[in-house]
Amino acid sequence: MKFPRWRLLFAFGLKFGSNTGKSIGIKYTLAPLAVLVIVSAVASLPARAAEGSSLAISRSSVAFGSVAVGSTSEQSITVTNHGPSSITILSVVVAGANFRQTGLASSLTIAAGRTAAVLLHFTPSTVGNFRGTLTIESNATNRLLTIVSTGLGIEQLNIDSAATYFIGVAIGSKEQHTITLTNNGQTPVRISKVIVSGAGFSQLGLEADVTIPPLQKKTFTEYFAPRVATEVKGAIAIYSNASDPLLTIASIGVGMQQISISPAVAFGEVAVGNKGQRAITITNHGNTSVRVSKITVSGADFIQTGLVAPVIIAAQKSLTFTAYFVPKAAGETEGAITVASNGSDPSVTVVMTGIGTASTGHLVAVPVNAEFQKVAIGETNSQSIRVSNTSAKSVVVSRVDVAGTGFTLVGLAASFTIPAGGSSTFNVKFSPALAGTTTGSVSLVSNAANSPLTIPLVGTSIPATLLLQASSASLNFEKVAMGNSSLLNVTLTNEGNSKVTISTVRLTGAGFSESGAVSGLVLAPAQSTTVKIVFKPTVVGSIAGSLSVASNATNSPTTVSMEGAGVAESSHLVKLAWDASSSPEIVGYHVYRGTVSGGPYARLTSSVIDVTQYVDSSVAAGETYYYVVTSVDSVGLESAHSNQASARVPSS
Repeated sequence: MKFPRWRLLFAFGLKFGSNTGKSIGIKYTLAPLAVLVIVSAVASLPARAAEGSSLAISRSSVAFGSVAVGSTSEQSITVTNHGPSSITILSVVVAGANFRQTGLASSLTIAAGRTAAVLLHFTPSTVGNFRGTLTIESNATNRLLTIVSTGLGIEQLNIDSAATYFIGVAIGSKEQHTITLTNNGQTPVRISKVIVSGAGFSQLGLEADVTIPPLQKKTFTEYFAPRVATEVKGAIAIYSNASDPLLTIASIGVGMQQISISPAVAFGEVAVGNKGQRAITITNHGNTSVRVSKITVSGADFIQTGLVAPVIIAAQKSLTFTAYFVPKAAGETEGAITVASNGSDPSVTVVMTGIGTASTGHLVAVPVNAEFQKVAIGETNSQSIRVSNTSAKSVVVSRVDVAGTGFTLVGLAASFTIPAGGSSTFNVKFSPALAGTTTGSVSLVSNAANSPLTIPLVGTSIPATLLLQASSASLNFEKVAMGNSSLLNVTLTNEGNSKVTISTVRLTGAGFSESGAVSGLVLAPAQSTTVKIVFKPTVVGSIAGSLSVASNATNSPTTVSMEGAGVAESSHLVKLAWDASSSPEIVGYHVYRGTVSGGPYARLTSSVIDVTQYVDSSVAAGETYYYVVTSVDSVGLESAHSNQASARVPSS
């Protein structure tokens, strides 16, 4: 991208030396900068009305919030005569459906220094958002005053849930939901009828002829007690004398058997003489305990351990046991485990299949071992391992074990098949809790000839370091005219080896504000975030402040001192103009200013501007300023500074 070209002219007749065009870097072409200093005139204020009296209202907007249909909400506003003479109200106009006012009428006279009260009323006739205005015309110097009103009309009777769901309720059990009715209105609501439909649904606590006082609530309970293992739909219809005479709550319930067991288990291929294993879970979904009376295993090559009858499974609890496949010969075989109990479904069965194979194949791991060096406590490091089948026949991995404190596996199923010549990749993660060296291993049990394949693991952990550093310890905004602002950036970088979390951001100093430092932001090691600091002085004189960023870093809080000076707003302007860049990727420009030739410069533009001129109105009389411009492309990359142009502002 190319630099803009500058043209230089001074309106008050002072001529500065111009810079000839020159090239900076490879892609940027510069030309002289032009500065135009304009002395502005201060206009006189118009003469006040002869009476010298004005009206003031206590607030210019009124928000009524939510109001039930048919009810009325009121809010008061005070009108004050601040002048030395009386003021006469000429007209009072209310616009907007459902709004009205009382207390203020045409020809009303408000004596000097006295007040009048206006009462605004909002009475919604339907549900929805409404907006209105109250316009007061008088013979005051400010003839028209306008008050904007907003309100939301809501139904008189409201339910906190339009639908209820009872998912997975065991046959013989009951589940409940609490439902709340609210009377949002100013008159009582009488419930005339309540109808519950749907098999298994009922309610308790809401009866006909119940009255809900204004602005009060009524709570009741809906129940679902399924009779069959299927989905059931129902509803509760509530009739009343409210503005919405019928409320309906849709209900969906799903019944299920009290006892469930893991689905069918496929052990896949297991080498003769090896053992495949799977965990099987039996769950009691009901609200009462279940007694398991008998466990039956069929299939000569299948066994189970961990479940012995009789045994009690408490309500909403599970038991887990282990099924094994130990093939005695090559070939496919089937078996089953049947559990008998006193549950709603007295017998549940899990079907098992397995294939016995001759020991063939060979597995190779790359790398053959994994080392995790200098992992900070509380952090996680990950390494990929590829397991390849170098044989001409598929290899079935039936079990994967990981040993060692802090080691975990990601991306590897409990059992899987690696085709001939194929491979499978997984990750080993190391998350140390203590400093030192930890050893472990990954073991893959399969029908390969070299089963089990063991991959050694070694992890070295070090104490965590948390360090949050600022790109600059101080920021100097120099002189900024009243009513104007200046922007400087500071970068916060995590220079430690562990994540740093920013908890609070505190800024002191009148006129300083920030954006970009978000509480709760997490910075990974070497990650940065930019904080934008704006100085907009509110008083004339030197102002000091500071940015304090609290975090979990050991050097918290990270602080940056700031200083700037507010100067009286000048009647002078500095106008800059430059030639547009010829590079097609340029989307705009940034303007910078300094008080010392050659910088440092502070950015004047808060965002990219797409024009080739800029007016600096924050100059101080008698000061000399130095300006440069940069080009910005579509991805936010900024060029180096253009040639420098200077302007001397007159002292008067």
